[in-house]
Amino acid sequence: MLGKDEGILLVEDDRVDVMTVQRALSKNDVSNPLFVARTGLEALAMLRGDGMPKIEPALILLDLNLPKMSGIEFLKELRADPALHALPAIVLTSSHRRTPAVLLHHYKHNKVLHEKVVL
Repeated sequence: MLGKDEGILLVEDDRVDVMTVQRALSKNDVSNPLFVARTGLEALAMLRGDGMPKIEPALILLDLNLPKMSGIEFLKELRADPALHALPAIVLTSSHRRTPAVLLHHYKHNKVLHEKVVL
């Protein structure tokens, strides 16, 4: 369980999906600070403080289908970084294929939720 002051990083490029997650959090009385990155590269920059203020979220909500860097590529970078490797990530996907779950099995601290569950 997150403390009220612990932030959540949402990595999502679709504005409608961002608003859907915001509504779901609000509807469930989750008032934690929400940071939004539109790409995996932007999320890594935010987490590392590269050219922008550094954030330290307690949880990452990650879309797999992102421009420039896929969610899988983001997780690979995240897990390879000694300062970030332990951050828990929940993957949001509309895919019902087994491939994402099989691929994600190799990355610790991850959970897969199909987006319709969040709605």
